Amino acid sequence: MSTHLTRWGGPVVAASLVVAGTLGLVHEQAPAPGPAGPTVSVDVVDDRGTPLAGARVRTDEGSATTDAAGRAAVPLSRDGYAHVEASGHGERTLRLHAAEASRAVLPASGFDTVTLRFGGDVMMGRRFYEPSASGPALLTEASTVEDHRRLLDGITPLLQDADLTAVNLETPLVAKPYWPEGAKRPDGFNPTKEIAFASSTKTAQALRDAGVDVVSLANNHVNDGGAAGIASTLTALDDAGVRHFGAGRTEDEAWTPLEVPVRGRTVAYVGCTTVDGLPSPHPYVAQGSSGGAARCSEGRLRRTVERQRAAGHDVVVMIHGAVEYERQQRPVIRRLTQVAAEAGATAVMNGHPHVVGGLTTQSGAVVAESLGNLLFDQDLWSTFPTYLVRVDLHDGRPVHTQADPLVIDRYAPRPATTALADAVGRIAAGSVATTANADATGTTIGSALLEPRPRAVQLTAGVPTSLAPGWQVAGRPDGILAGSDLLFGSGRFEADARSGSGPALWTLGANTRRTNAAACAPTPSEAVAQHGVELVRSPLSTQDAFVTPEHRIPVKAGQRLTFVAAVRHASPGSRATLAWYAGAEGPSSATTEVTVPPSSSDADDCRQVRVDVTAPAGTTFVQPALRLLPPESSVRGSRLAVDDVSLGRWGEEGGSSARFDTVLAERATAVTLQQVTPTAATEPTVLRATSSPVTALAGATEPSLPRTEETERP
Repeated sequence: MSTHLTRWGGPVVAASLVVAGTLGLVHEQAPAPGPAGPTVSVDVVDDRGTPLAGARVRTDEGSATTDAAGRAAVPLSRDGYAHVEASGHGERTLRLHAAEASRAVLPASGFDTVTLRFGGDVMMGRRFYEPSASGPALLTEASTVEDHRRLLDGITPLLQDADLTAVNLETPLVAKPYWPEGAKRPDGFNPTKEIAFASSTKTAQALRDAGVDVVSLANNHVNDGGAAGIASTLTALDDAGVRHFGAGRTEDEAWTPLEVPVRGRTVAYVGCTTVDGLPSPHPYVAQGSSGGAARCSEGRLRRTVERQRAAGHDVVVMIHGAVEYERQQRPVIRRLTQVAAEAGATAVMNGHPHVVGGLTTQSGAVVAESLGNLLFDQDLWSTFPTYLVRVDLHDGRPVHTQADPLVIDRYAPRPATTALADAVGRIAAGSVATTANADATGTTIGSALLEPRPRAVQLTAGVPTSLAPGWQVAGRPDGILAGSDLLFGSGRFEADARSGSGPALWTLGANTRRTNAAACAPTPSEAVAQHGVELVRSPLSTQDAFVTPEHRIPVKAGQRLTFVAAVRHASPGSRATLAWYAGAEGPSSATTEVTVPPSSSDADDCRQVRVDVTAPAGTTFVQPALRLLPPESSVRGSRLAVDDVSLGRWGEEGGSSARFDTVLAERATAVTLQQVTPTAATEPTVLRATSSPVTALAGATEPSLPRTEETERP
């Protein structure tokens, strides 16, 4: 597991430092606030892309009605949810960002359309009961159902935005779910399994209250508590009114489909796992009269789906398996997915890797390669981006699919916006061959997509260029290197901060705070999420001032990386640092550290500080940071303002894949970008144009283009 930043030791690794301007593309902001207060633009269309006039868009701050073009200016001064409805159409709940236009797609036939939602792995045990550097334990033995439900507060409106919402419940539910690490497991728990855990029986009612209707139990942890754990899990779910499938007291019960009537149709859920624990004497799967999860087999899966389809049911299949922390599923899961789709499944939602994967279609079925985590106690950086999938069915056929982007922050999910949302969308639309498209609203599949709109831009040689949400390089131009921000855009500090603490996924040292004034493009009000981080030290300061990601970032030795930060007001003692680690725990094995050139405290413009470096041999993790040393003067303090921090991993020449959010030109050149544009208000604009040539410091050389493609595996 990753640990918080605690040490900076180790030999210094040579690196290059570059100070330059930046070039980026961003969406235009929503229409200017009217006299009644701030508003945000929302376009409303049906599932064929036709604008809907007269639709009502309602937020906590007021409501608005769409005009003839399907557009409404909705009152919104801070991020929040909107409920959208139109006569003769289905309804929709969506997350709105206070500085970004959005788009809502409503099913064309409201009553006849069945809406399904799907989320990833859920548990509320283990580290939920342990304090961390971020705060006290989230749960205790005295925690109530409401305490458990509160963990899903951030996404409850989305969970409730469906006829049926299903998640993978990857835990047994027992009366006493927690035991300290290293302690003897309670009687009845699997004694030989490397990792076993449980959650409270109160979890069932908490899920129901939050909006979860159905859970899959077809996974490798539901049987951690043995027969007694299976029994208490099923009882707790039944008592709470949460329907379940994929596990049981016998093999036949585990394979029995869950049939749920809804809007005159029947949705049938089927689940199985390939992670079976065999040939251990304590397998995870049901066998004959012994309980556990349903064990996947092509034949039984095909027959089960075909029978349900022949009965006229809309079949949902949830498959659990493959390799943890890999976004691309293994051939065995893809083969089972194909079997289910060809047998007539409407949707195939897969899991187990704990990271989200691509969203696509196969034989008419909507397919999620991996739903990732939804509520889980992992500290691994790659598990934090995730999504909730919504599938609208008409006559059993998917007419529109959307993945709402989320981020897991201290184990709990909340909506992702701006750069974080873009990172999730790029994973969903760029990890597999797909017809899906990522835009500012989310990742979509369906006829409501618009045609790509091209835009020609000029790239400056040697300057990393960030692309706006949904934009990618058209074709595969020579001399263009494509990459991805390993920080998932979180270093722009734009997303909502946790109440009473710092920016999401980041740790702030003493005398460090997230402020609107520290942003490179500050806005008049804190309500609009344009923020940076400010490090300030007094002449007598003794505590370290720093900003760093909360956890270590997985990398591979030999990878070409670029660490970038926009800075200003840089006092002497400002540093950019990369701490390298051989594993998820333990001290750093090496450190790359460069001095940030001082800048005048009167300067308003940000400058880009860039460190080009290759991950040292033996490295598996890195943790970047910006630091401010004690002031040199005994009477004068020091300061550093930081914004737009990224850690780029260069992948391949070309760059036509949606997963790439950054490009680097070998020489000054023009390229064409393309985007499926959700609204006419999202034309790109130049964020900051380069005003001077790239200046090399500390013997830096122009970066060259590596010729090997990096993989997605952390």
